[in-house]
Amino acid sequence: MTTDPTAGAGSARSRPASGRSGIAARLAAANPSRLLYGAVVSSAVLAVVSGHTETGPQVLVAVASVLIVYWLVHVYVEVLGDRLITPTRGRGSGLWRALRHEGSILQGGAPAVLVVAIALLLGASVSTATMIAQWATVLLLGVVGHLAAHRAGRTGRQLFVDTLIAALFGVLTIVLKTQLH
Repeated sequence: MTTDPTAGAGSARSRPASGRSGIAARLAAANPSRLLYGAVVSSAVLAVVSGHTETGPQVLVAVASVLIVYWLVHVYVEVLGDRLITPTRGRGSGLWRALRHEGSILQGGAPAVLVVAIALLLGASVSTATMIAQWATVLLLGVVGHLAAHRAGRTGRQLFVDTLIAALFGVLTIVLKTQLH
């Protein structure tokens, strides 16, 4: 629940956020930086492996494997960092929290993997399927950048620039692919 901004400063009335604000609030609660990391990592791996593998399953396994290793490293680093900050914690006490918290990495990378799989099932070549997934990632990054800017109250030109900058990280992975292949 978020406070209704139209209800007045002293009002206790609240309602669920809706539209862009509601989506942005849900993203904010779900570790958005890790979601974006997962999206960019998946797209970058697609850029690298798409020209060096011959089959779609090889691409899917490569992307999923890198994404899982990246997620596990983040979990480990989170747990290790917590232990350095709070050395009195019990064994494994932060592991489940870290697994959930860092799970956004997997969620961020999943759309690219799904797009590749669907495109391959529909008969696309590996190169075409990976390019479609990379453009889907550009769209995902742009939408998340737009929602974050909107949530921060940015409008007009500022909103456009924030959206564009977020999308450009996905475009960089496409440039990487074109430079490698």
